[in-house]
Amino acid sequence: MILKLQALLKKEIEGKAHSDRIEELASAIESATEALNNLTQYFRET
Repeated sequence: MILKLQALLKKEIEGKAHSDRIEELASAIESATEALNNLTQYFRET
């Protein structure tokens, strides 16, 4: 999921980048990263 979002972000930057869209993608990447970190921590504790 994160790799897909990163690819979309890279495509946006290389192509017709709109700052609002880039911010939206960056926010989605941050949220996905945080969720994965939380899941990783959960599974380490169980």
